[in-house]
Amino acid sequence: MNKYNKKANVDQDDYLTFPIILLSDNNLDIKERLRNVICYCLYERYLKIPSNYNTDKAKREALIELNKKVTLNPVRIEHCNESKYFDIGEVLFNSIPSSSVKTSIKKKIIWEFRFDNSKHSECNVIELIAFAALRSIIQRQKYKKLTHDYLLSRMAGSNTVIDTLPDWLVKYRNRHHIDNLKKQLQLNWGLKIPTIKGIRGIYVSFECTLDSLSLIAEKNKRKNKLKELALKKHEAHQKALKAIQAGNSIKTPPTTSYGLQLPQLKHI
Repeated sequence: MNKYNKKANVDQDDYLTFPIILLSDNNLDIKERLRNVICYCLYERYLKIPSNYNTDKAKREALIELNKKVTLNPVRIEHCNESKYFDIGEVLFNSIPSSSVKTSIKKKIIWEFRFDNSKHSECNVIELIAFAALRSIIQRQKYKKLTHDYLLSRMAGSNTVIDTLPDWLVKYRNRHHIDNLKKQLQLNWGLKIPTIKGIRGIYVSFECTLDSLSLIAEKNKRKNKLKELALKKHEAHQKALKAIQAGNSIKTPPTTSYGLQLPQLKHI
């Protein structure tokens, strides 16, 4: 089952793009966090409206842009003004550095978690944040290789691996919890993760089939092993050359024509 990441023609009107750090504030419930996402994106659209529009008209135009492809529960201007959506968006937009890592999620998903009256479990929320983090890591590439620490750091809103995770993420450093999270992402969000032994990290993709991603991972694994072998040979060769230059070439015991080592006998 792939409820949230069905393949379709990509239309930017279907998505909201925003700093992933907006999802990492565990002091807020998920509905409040997604309200902040909507406020941020609404204000960002407001800034792009031509300057010759008066304030009210600019706000309405921004709202039209935000509501494109939204079929249920479109955000209304009355609610925006009443709930100070533009004010909240302005504060968020000006307080978050423009260099902050961003993600893109379908409006349908955001609206479901934001406006659906049903209660979303902690697991549902973690899956959403992990999905957003993976989207920001993979971006337009077909696949990506990453570590668990990198994924968790991105879920915390960081662009690099961090040593200290927020309290709500710490337990996912435990193998059982991170494996269960990956399992749910594969079952419900369309993520592909092949089982490849002997590598550090994991390969992830939303676009590749499991078969094709497994083949890519195995080829890369073999390629890396060949590189390691070539490097070891090169290092051994350089070491031998240095020893010869220093006049300390390695002495080896004499061998027979069959390649067997002869014992070093003292003169009797």
